[in-house]
Amino acid sequence: MDETMTDENPQPPEESTDAAESSAMRWMELIAVLVLTLGTVGAAWSGYQNARWGGEQATATANANGTRIESSRSQAAGGQLVQVDVALFFKAANAIAAGDEGREQFYVKRFRDEFRPAWDAWIAMEPDTNPNAPPTPFDLDIYEVAELDEAKLLEAETEAFSVEAADARSNAEIYGIVFLLIAAALFFVALSPKFTNLRNRVLVLALGSTVFVVVAILLTSLPKSVAL
Repeated sequence: MDETMTDENPQPPEESTDAAESSAMRWMELIAVLVLTLGTVGAAWSGYQNARWGGEQATATANANGTRIESSRSQAAGGQLVQVDVALFFKAANAIAAGDEGREQFYVKRFRDEFRPAWDAWIAMEPDTNPNAPPTPFDLDIYEVAELDEAKLLEAETEAFSVEAADARSNAEIYGIVFLLIAAALFFVALSPKFTNLRNRVLVLALGSTVFVVVAILLTSLPKSVAL
């Protein structure tokens, strides 16, 4: 009699499927725990960076406002000194035109120290007979007003602080968006165990995990602000 070899303990198809699903569930639980752990750290870091960049924006904005005020003050003071120089210049020039040397010297002696070099250089050019001479000493590069120079420097500082504030605001907003995306990713990951259907559970977990991975990659490339 021929004997047919058969499996003495064949595994029912239902048990094999249940074992595969059980293994998949364990892997998904492990992935969920990993994403939730890393996501919590990422969310905390994003919130910290959002607060740090917000503070840097406030500091830069305050500095910009301060230097802008100082620049305006220096500009106003410099403008007043220029008016003094212009007034004395015209009085001295009128005295020269009238041939009144005494009155000329009276006004020249009252020139500010910053204006006198420009006046001397302009007179040396003999503007009465030299067509190449500038119309006034104020057109010479040698004429300077310290307050106006300071105003220009402060204006440049104000612009730099304004750019710094804008960059800080942009970074704070980006970290705020990252925080929200991580929160969304954690929501989907935490929601996945609620689904009894394996396919739906995998889809929801994959969605949350994918969002988190993309955001995590973005997070590593963002500028960082750390208190020293």
